[in-house]
Amino acid sequence: MNAQDLTLPEQLVLLGLEDRKGTLAWRCFPYFDDALAGALLAELDLRGLLDIGPDGRARGREAAGEPPAGVLGAVHRMLLGGEPLPLRAWISHVATTPNLLHDLSEELVAKDVLERHEDRFLFLFHRTTYPLHDSTPEKQLHAEIRVLADGGAVSPRMGALVSLAGAVDLLRLFLEEYDAERIEHRFAHLEVNRVAAIAVESINELRRAAFSVTSMNVLPP
Repeated sequence: MNAQDLTLPEQLVLLGLEDRKGTLAWRCFPYFDDALAGALLAELDLRGLLDIGPDGRARGREAAGEPPAGVLGAVHRMLLGGEPLPLRAWISHVATTPNLLHDLSEELVAKDVLERHEDRFLFLFHRTTYPLHDSTPEKQLHAEIRVLADGGAVSPRMGALVSLAGAVDLLRLFLEEYDAERIEHRFAHLEVNRVAAIAVESINELRRAAFSVTSMNVLPP
């Protein structure tokens, strides 16, 4: 399996899950579902299945050929059947979809990229984890992102992936050899898919709001 055979949200899941544990990297919380929502909508946009009007409201566009399947297909049908909404509203709505990470992980299991493990956490709580099975796609993604960090050409798809991964602090997990300021400066100037850019703005606003609330709680009156 090659990384190019995976959808944008599947690639983001692959970057976010810890290889051996099969659980989401701690630094992704609590905004990973928002990043996945942005990736799903960006994937539809890259496929020409998203219609964004002059007022910024988006709706689904009928597929000319075979419609997307799985989680992506469900989101596509949601946009086809719903009223046009601003992209931020769609991102927030899709982010609340139950089991988003689980369902996308199951798609990677079906593609033999991940494994499904069932166990009990603290001997009490049942949980499902998704450790890595085929490391080839993830290694390809890491290599492509390192090329971008060194100034390589950026495709719209990789620009979207890097921007969303950066918004949830994933890039530093495997780019530790690079200077953090250099990474942020380089990736801040990438040409990014319009949907991914709005998703990143939304995540950054959520982070700022959370920081403001935390600061208010810890600062003396």
